[in-house]
Amino acid sequence: EELCVSAGEAGDGSGASDEGSRWWPRAVGTFRCNGAVVFPSLLPLQAIEALRGRVVALQKGGGLEDRSPTIRSPMCRELRGVPMDDAREVLELAGRFLAPFLREALRHETQQLLECNALVTRPGAEDQAWHTDVSVHDERFVAVQIALGPVAANQGALEVVPGTHLDVSSDDSGRAGAGGVGGGALSQARSQEEEMAARGIRVAVPAGSV
Repeated sequence: EELCVSAGEAGDGSGASDEGSRWWPRAVGTFRCNGAVVFPSLLPLQAIEALRGRVVALQKGGGLEDRSPTIRSPMCRELRGVPMDDAREVLELAGRFLAPFLREALRHETQQLLECNALVTRPGAEDQAWHTDVSVHDERFVAVQIALGPVAANQGALEVVPGTHLDVSSDDSGRAGAGGVGGGALSQARSQEEEMAARGIRVAVPAGSV
């Protein structure tokens, strides 16, 4: 709830942005305050199911580049590069809807897509340590996730700790100020882990959410 901006606020929810509606200022405010914003059920299921089927077919046929070595805790997780042409319909729908939000949030008239991947998580995958998905400290860079299937809270959903993007002293694991191996440092790290776990929000969403 805290991170969500309803697609209905942008018109008919079909993926076409409505410059006249005022949904996007709220989305920008949510994004800047929390470091993340969620648009539930933004994209049409027909397009999502078509992309999911294409990704599965390419994966079985060995047609997707394996980028799994670049992810944390890769056991039971796969990261596969998806050709832009195969994801074109969904990417264009998302881009058209999000255009006014992206222009304001990233403070630029145009945006570039740097890469497109599919993350597959299987039963048995371990919890990941707290970390940032965008390690470049530049407000023009964001990560966009599109749910190709429904995600339940107990299913390994993305978890966000609102506001931690504003803590520039945090390292990539999200442990602000953690360092060294002394007992005091370890105690501080555990305390920070517990605090973040208490503040974390699990992003449980329907398919087609962004």
